[in-house]
Amino acid sequence: MEKIKKIFFPILISIMLLTPILNLPLTTFFKSLDIYVNIFFIFFILYTFFIQKKINKYFLKIIFALLILIIYLIILELIFQLKDYSAISFLFRSIITIISSYSCAYILSNLYKNSSISYFGKIIFICSIIQGFVIWVSLLSNPFRDFMSFFFYRDFSNENQHLIMLRVPGFVDSGGDGLSMNHGLLCVVGFISMLTMKKAKSAFRVLPFVAIFSAIACLFTGRTGLYMSLFLIILSISLYKNGKFSIFNLSRFILIIFIVFSVFVFFANALGDYGTELKNEYGFEHPVVRFLKGFMNFSSGEIDSYQDDTIIALTTDHVVFPNTFLRFIFGNNSFGTANDPIPSDVGYIKYLHGMGFIGLFYILSFFILCYLFIKKFLNKITINFYLNNNINYLIIIVLLYGFIGHYKIYYLTSRVFLFIFFTYLFMIYNMSKSEKNTNTQNYLLN
Repeated sequence: MEKIKKIFFPILISIMLLTPILNLPLTTFFKSLDIYVNIFFIFFILYTFFIQKKINKYFLKIIFALLILIIYLIILELIFQLKDYSAISFLFRSIITIISSYSCAYILSNLYKNSSISYFGKIIFICSIIQGFVIWVSLLSNPFRDFMSFFFYRDFSNENQHLIMLRVPGFVDSGGDGLSMNHGLLCVVGFISMLTMKKAKSAFRVLPFVAIFSAIACLFTGRTGLYMSLFLIILSISLYKNGKFSIFNLSRFILIIFIVFSVFVFFANALGDYGTELKNEYGFEHPVVRFLKGFMNFSSGEIDSYQDDTIIALTTDHVVFPNTFLRFIFGNNSFGTANDPIPSDVGYIKYLHGMGFIGLFYILSFFILCYLFIKKFLNKITINFYLNNNINYLIIIVLLYGFIGHYKIYYLTSRVFLFIFFTYLFMIYNMSKSEKNTNTQNYLLN
């Protein structure tokens, strides 16, 4: 029975991380396998609460904090009646994901005890390799790509068609920044987790190449995940020395970034006429052209043209503030999906319009306080298989990834980001609680 559990639960966790959507004659909601895993986790934790007759107060505080924000948005909707329920639905979905994270952390903590954090990191690393492999093979083999499309749903609507034909969807319905950023997060967290394990020293020479090769697969779904994952993987490689991360190793980071930049310029130059053919045939939407556009310009000597139009647009044209002071402060529950379009793709700008400065400050403070909650209990853990500063570094990277990613899309309410962040949070809490109980028992025995 124990062996069955240790096979069954990692599969459930993998589904939560890869969020596969099966090609079934159902609505998209019911095609998503992670929906059924969420239902399982919810019933499991309800059963646990029923048996134990108690509930974690910190878990309740987190859920209550999000419910307050939902109530705030409902009040705004009642006042302005713009019929935009996107943020409310995202927050409800976030609560479901956090409940699943709590259940997952409970299961891992009971099955693997003090090894739960490292085991979760292994699953994330394996998922990053699986998804990277699927994306690479789908790109290189049309029969395999057709095979994947037979089993997994593809959304061929007009606005998503290019995200399927030119980009690789993997296990989900279309390519794009969502898949790219989720895969990038898996690569970063999986790499750091494996890097900081006891037995990782012998594998250190291999891990960077495996992680970077898998992360490059982000390029074939969307650029954002590749930019973010490569940056953070290289940063982690640079700062890691003698079993811990240190800011004093930053000079290595600058050197490696320079080398990587030179490699991209070389590849862009080596593409030559092939790169031009890709651009002429597919346009800017082809992932290779999108990524190497700036490097192509740089390699041809046009240094001033080394720029990314998307980044420039996101920092200029898409920075559109609310047109009234009251909307800037309080918002009006319009996030651009109903009768009041917002000419911006920036997640923070949409939050500013919809929930105002008050709501934006509230949700950012929520995540920062959750990190401080982790730090509080992390300081109570003395188990030496994982250095505390390494776990702290990992959590900071996950949170930083979420904050940066939210500038591009609604990433702070992404299922994969929330599942990883809060599973770590609750596992650290469980470990600190377990160690406290052990120390108390030892004290009483002595």
